[in-house]
Amino acid sequence: MLPCRNVRREPVNYAALLGVIAAASFAAPLIADLGVTLGLSESVSPSLSLAVAALIVAAWLAIVRGSGRQ
Repeated sequence: MLPCRNVRREPVNYAALLGVIAAASFAAPLIADLGVTLGLSESVSPSLSLAVAALIVAAWLAIVRGSGRQ
């Protein structure tokens, strides 16, 4: 795949990214407890909370990158 030379890249706000990562990591135990409450085993809940935290960060990055294209 060839790189596109006409794409304008906005700088990443690393302070905001750190805030989103911190918020996702604080929400991880709550998501794990919710998973156990909903009937998931305790061995699956940490994986689920990590996946949800990763999705939160990925969605935030996608929104930030997408807003620069408008």
